[in-house]
Amino acid sequence: MVIADYIRSIYRHREIVWSLVWRDFSTRYKQAVLGFGWAVLYPIAMTLILWLAFGVFHPPEDAGNMPPLLRFYSGLHPYNLFTSGVIYGTISIVANAGLVTKVRVPSEAFPLSAVLSGLFDFAFGSIALVVLLVVYQTPLTWNLLWIPPILALEVAFTLAVVQVMAAACVIARDLRYGAPILCQVGLFLVPVIYPVPEEPRWLHLCYMANPMAVFVDAFRRATVEGRGPRVPSFLLAVAVTFAALWLSCRMFRNAQSKFADVV
Repeated sequence: MVIADYIRSIYRHREIVWSLVWRDFSTRYKQAVLGFGWAVLYPIAMTLILWLAFGVFHPPEDAGNMPPLLRFYSGLHPYNLFTSGVIYGTISIVANAGLVTKVRVPSEAFPLSAVLSGLFDFAFGSIALVVLLVVYQTPLTWNLLWIPPILALEVAFTLAVVQVMAAACVIARDLRYGAPILCQVGLFLVPVIYPVPEEPRWLHLCYMANPMAVFVDAFRRATVEGRGPRVPSFLLAVAVTFAALWLSCRMFRNAQSKFADVV
């Protein structure tokens, strides 16, 4: 019921949500010389840094035969979608204090708009991924059809994390500085730099209990390796995602009555 009520509320205010999504994305690059170009240049720059550090100077021993640039970018690209949502979503309630206190807008629209606006960055960043796939002559397979459900689940999981952090940030403003740090630490908990550990088995199970590790791995498998997701891990990630989303919606609803008083 909690998720159903959330969906009904968002659908009822869908025009407001879309306006907030476009506002969040357009103002992100306002007055920037390169404008939307940063949505492409940032992941490319990060990939080159990882390539120099972990592809040239200190390559992992079990990296496999995948070209380093393609391996890093195909992992970093979906993780950046999560990072963008968390960083901008954490401050979404505080940054929209005027709207929270003066306008009848559902509070859940602000974290959602911050997460969805990251899809624009993802779309622009996909240009570089397509170029890399062409350069390395990666064959296209029907497993590319897995990309929409993978991204939908990742957005849902990101929203679950963001709603909790946005509500907490209203009280503990330090989270606006802690969110980028947590995202950088999380980079080492997903298969961006290092591949998924297969042995020992207990480590593999613990590693793949993290939904973001599953989504990053599944995205790379679908786009670069031409394979589908690891079914057991993917099903677990789906269950964890919906459980986290239900819990976060419930927590956010309990906290939103206090937003106007605090912000």
